[in-house]
Amino acid sequence: MTVYANKDDGQVYFHDVVSRTNGGAVAEGSQPALADEGALVFVRSAKGHSHVFASPADENADQQIDLTPDATVDYTEPAISHDGRTVAFRGPDGIYTVPFTGGKPEKVTDTVGLPAYR
Repeated sequence: MTVYANKDDGQVYFHDVVSRTNGGAVAEGSQPALADEGALVFVRSAKGHSHVFASPADENADQQIDLTPDATVDYTEPAISHDGRTVAFRGPDGIYTVPFTGGKPEKVTDTVGLPAYR
């Protein structure tokens, strides 16, 4: 399974690489990332800034969680750990992490770059 953002309609979609079929739109957003078990994170504009959102593996759009609800800057480029428990993302002043279920983002480095899990 892969996930992608459609630049034409601003929606995030799942793509099944085995059956070569696209699922319906999962959420409005961009910059999606997928955990091994299917949990999804993505970026969406909210309250004048780019926020990081999480959506559980069951693709239930009603359960989207804003992981950065108090954002006063733009947060982008989310990456989700393979086990789906932790999300890392880029801020203007470094890299942050937050639990997939929400909580207070924690700055882990002052280095601005692209977060990734191995």
